[in-house]
Amino acid sequence: DAMMRDPEIEDISCDGVGIPLYVFHARYESIPTNVRFPEERALDSFVLLLGQRCGRSLSVARPILDGTTPEGHRVQATYGREVTSRGASFTIRRFRDRPFTPVDLVLSGTANEEMLAYLWLGAEHGESLIVCGGPGAGKTSTLNAIAVFIAPSAKVVSIED
Repeated sequence: DAMMRDPEIEDISCDGVGIPLYVFHARYESIPTNVRFPEERALDSFVLLLGQRCGRSLSVARPILDGTTPEGHRVQATYGREVTSRGASFTIRRFRDRPFTPVDLVLSGTANEEMLAYLWLGAEHGESLIVCGGPGAGKTSTLNAIAVFIAPSAKVVSIED
């Protein structure tokens, strides 16, 4: 619960029973915690609870979860040992309380003013854009930030895997 309330924590992940939970901190990046699930039953129960929060049911027959909580946090989880040899696992990608803005992209070093001006001009003139990258690269944050450049009447197509 404390991890979910810390605005600097972006991800919380667990790779199995007895393995420390890791958090991805905005400033300090990947940090192991002193929190572990000591028993398989406790971790399985927590993963089932995550599924319920996302409005999904997990079971031996359907052991993989890809969902979203009512607060907008993205959750990926596996149940039991059907998918992973170390037991259930999960990752929670926290939804920011305040979405990134173009200014945030500049301040974080993700983009500079010229890049954003180029994207703005492209959006104003109906150009297409592809934002791609690996997990946690900032694709969704970047798209949310530059969405302010898109005219309300423009057609937007978003494809995610």
